Amino acid sequence: LDPRHQCFLHRGQRLQWRRHRHRCNRTRRQHRLGARPENRHSRRFLHILFDTAFGRSGIAWDERGITRIQLAEASAAATASRLEEHGARRSRAAPPPHVADAAQRVRRHLAGKPQDFASVPLSLDLLPAPRRRIYEAARAVPAGRTVTYSELADRIGAPGAARAVGAAMADNPFILAVPCHRVMGANGELH
Repeated sequence: LDPRHQCFLHRGQRLQWRRHRHRCNRTRRQHRLGARPENRHSRRFLHILFDTAFGRSGIAWDERGITRIQLAEASAAATASRLEEHGARRSRAAPPPHVADAAQRVRRHLAGKPQDFASVPLSLDLLPAPRRRIYEAARAVPAGRTVTYSELADRIGAPGAARAVGAAMADNPFILAVPCHRVMGANGELH
C-alpha cells in the first residue's frame, strides 16, 4: 500500500469496501498499485479572451477539449474572473487550433452569421454522467428545431427527469456549443 495515499481505507478507518469504494471511486487494484483517480484538480485548465460584437468573451479548455464558453460580461476583467472562478488560468501562449477555431465560430455567430458548433470538441468527462447525457442529447437537436425538457429527458432514457434537464440547461457551461436555447419548458418558454 502506498503510505502517501490519503483515502479513507489507508487512514486506519475501518469502512466496508462497498461504502469506501462509493466514496473513493477507486478499484481494489488501483488501491494496491497506488494509482489515483483522475479528478478536476489533477488537470490543467487555461483560458483566453477574445473580442466579439458584444464585448470580450472567453473560452476555457483542458487537454481533452473546451470546458467553458463564457459570453461577454460587463467588462473584460469580469469575463476573465468568471472563467477563473472555475479554475482556468490565463493562457500566455497561443491557444490550440480547436480552441482558436471555436473562438472564431463564436465571434462569427455573435456577429450575426449562424455557425455550426457540433464539431467543437467539449471536455465532458468530468461532468456527472446524467449531465453528460443531457448535453450530448441537446447537441443533437438540429438548428431551427426545439424540444421540451421532458422530450429531452425521454431521449436520454430518463422519463420524468424534466427538472434535471432544466437545471442542466440553466447551468450550461458550453453556451452556443450546447444549444440550450433550443430546449424549452412545456409551455414553450425559455427558463
